[in-house]
Amino acid sequence: MFSQPKLWKILLAATVIVTIGGVAVIKTDLFRIETPPSTYPPQELYRCSEGSCVRDDANGTSTYFGCLNQCQVTPPQVSPSESPQESPYMALDLYPEHLAILTDAQSWIQKLDDAYLAYQELVGQTPFSGAKITIKEVDKTDPIEAEMLSGNPIQWASAYVPDKLQSINEHDDLSFGPIHELGHDFDYYFSSANYLIGSARAINPEHWANFKLTYVADTLAGKYPDATFYQSAVGYLKIGEFSHKYFVEKFAQPWIYAGRTDWENMENDVFTGLLYLLKEQIGWELFKETFRDYAKMTGDPPSDDLGKVQLFADTLANHTSFDIKTEFRRWGFQVN
Repeated sequence: MFSQPKLWKILLAATVIVTIGGVAVIKTDLFRIETPPSTYPPQELYRCSEGSCVRDDANGTSTYFGCLNQCQVTPPQVSPSESPQESPYMALDLYPEHLAILTDAQSWIQKLDDAYLAYQELVGQTPFSGAKITIKEVDKTDPIEAEMLSGNPIQWASAYVPDKLQSINEHDDLSFGPIHELGHDFDYYFSSANYLIGSARAINPEHWANFKLTYVADTLAGKYPDATFYQSAVGYLKIGEFSHKYFVEKFAQPWIYAGRTDWENMENDVFTGLLYLLKEQIGWELFKETFRDYAKMTGDPPSDDLGKVQLFADTLANHTSFDIKTEFRRWGFQVN
């Protein structure tokens, strides 16, 4: 059990609310975060590539989380498909002609199940009250403002699906996008998100989804040593080496070597790489304990981004004699 989350109220600047085909769409360029109490139903969470929307129909109101792009807030229609498109924790709802591209649909959905279980193992919580999560193909005539949006279902824009499925066939691609969006489901739904996620790029939702994804990659590498992730900067890499070669070598090490300390300008992938470097020193168990501590937190979250970084450093440091805070200060965070 975990306490119902306190939602952040987003005060939008330069906001436009329009209706497209009966769907409310929110656009904004600027936002800031306030605290206080509210609750939202489990099935009403959405993730844009750079922001998300939460609709609280129970109270007859809507609360929006940093919608930097467009977010559709129509409640999703979940229509999970039958075997072999279902597994104990995941379901695929793809067009038949696209599903047929997969040479072994059951093999990929088993990997998705294993990813689900890895996320659960990392954070100690389960989203959507344990309901099966569907990956649902969305027709290009009803476009979404990203390749994928998290929630339940995870929505996947049809135009991207065939090529990604072919990559699964040809490269044993675990498929970064679906795993990343599943990471959002194991992140933003929980009340602990109030204490972790901020408006600074370093600690935005994309960072936390990607950092949790690195645990999935590490965990599944033993069972699927030939499985890969793809990013254009590095091509296809086996998942066991992906996190270091991509997040550490491409983002964290350049930050360190440049001697940068301007954390306010730190990109989310940099902080993901820095935390992964720390993981290579202290292991995953301390992060598991830390995320479980977050699941128990109550009261008002820190009011600013540095306060949230401080809280994370404090909570992680409580589980080890390793000098966590010196590392954070070396990266530029002015923690005590």
